[in-house]
Amino acid sequence: MKPDPKNSPEIATQYALELLNTDTASNKPSQKKKISIIHTIGQTLISHEHLDAATTLIIGIIRQSISIQTGPIVLSMSHALVRKNAFKSIELLLIALLTHPAHIGQKTGRTLFSYQAASEKPISVKTLLSKVESKIRMEEIKFLNSIQSKVTEQFQKIDRMLTQLPNNTPKAIQTAIKLARTAVDIDRPNHYLAIQSAKRIIMRLIELNDKQAIKKIIHALLTHTLTTCTSNILHHMTPVLIKNDQIDIVTEMIAHLTQLSGTIERTTRTIIQKEMKALSNSARSSKKQPVKQRLLDIHSLQKSTKQTRPQPSQLAPKQILNTEQKDQIKEFYYSFLASSTEALYVECPHSEKLGRYAIEITKTHIDYRHLDGSNEKKHIYKFDTQTLKINGNIQDDASVDRFFKMMDQVSRDVKSNKANIFQKKGPREQNK
Repeated sequence: MKPDPKNSPEIATQYALELLNTDTASNKPSQKKKISIIHTIGQTLISHEHLDAATTLIIGIIRQSISIQTGPIVLSMSHALVRKNAFKSIELLLIALLTHPAHIGQKTGRTLFSYQAASEKPISVKTLLSKVESKIRMEEIKFLNSIQSKVTEQFQKIDRMLTQLPNNTPKAIQTAIKLARTAVDIDRPNHYLAIQSAKRIIMRLIELNDKQAIKKIIHALLTHTLTTCTSNILHHMTPVLIKNDQIDIVTEMIAHLTQLSGTIERTTRTIIQKEMKALSNSARSSKKQPVKQRLLDIHSLQKSTKQTRPQPSQLAPKQILNTEQKDQIKEFYYSFLASSTEALYVECPHSEKLGRYAIEITKTHIDYRHLDGSNEKKHIYKFDTQTLKINGNIQDDASVDRFFKMMDQVSRDVKSNKANIFQKKGPREQNK
């Protein structure tokens, strides 16, 4: 029985290496099937953060059976470790490959070096030579130096352009889009370099809080054929956008992805939602952000306001919130929009009663967006005028009453963990 790499990484690694050495017979997996099983085990180990076990497996393959058949899965798993920033593992793999006696091992090592040269913390030629200088041929060293110089030159070119922001923002946007679109295969070194270069531009635009620029880039990527490369860029952006109080961009991105039906689109949306969920759970556990409990109290407020509502016999066919009740609701929301909090964001992937929605709450308005289907339905309630617009059209008092019943359901979704809630801190709080 095949062991589970998620829960038994060491046993799974041993099983994979033993499978590699078994003779192919009629009652055993074919060579192609064996390599596929080993590759799946390795990628599962990496995706579940069992990086030491994955490294042991890859080095075992290199030492025992590096070949034209196994070389591609060695690269594929090694590249996944690069994207996980497993720099110590990559260093061990580079040494094992570049000093391998077989040409296929050295060739695989050159490709891996080219790939990791574009990573966040690349391993330099100097570092490698300090450990295995006598075992790497001079022509190999020249090749590695040329790769390192090419990557350095590319990043320097990007950095020079970034120093001119915001004066050359249009150029930066077009460059990021072009780089992202030219990258199709995430396992190819040149394409990975393009991805990393695009990310460099995007991260700087996020730092500058240039929302329009970021939205243009995201729109361009989502209206073009989505690839594993552009998907990687989008979900890499997610935690940075959230931490920089730009969650509204993330919710718009999810809404757009919801309208797309491809496998990559669904996978990208799932990854982004998991990232949001993880950051949301982290925020909920913080003592400095007791937002959830206070938002849940909205149904208590609505119960208290019912006491001051006119009796049904005194009303028109539907109950209508009066001015005093609307003021009480406003004061309620103001109570958790303290001086340190600029806004609240609520995002729900699926509510049984409301469907999919995203909400922004500030001291001036509630912006509620219904995201199911291709047409977005936008509710804007203004606290000062006590008016509600739906898709720009002013609504009557009965619609306002229904709107706050929807907000009551939102609080129930938060309580049942169906909706995620985030705070946007003010400048003072962010600088602490």
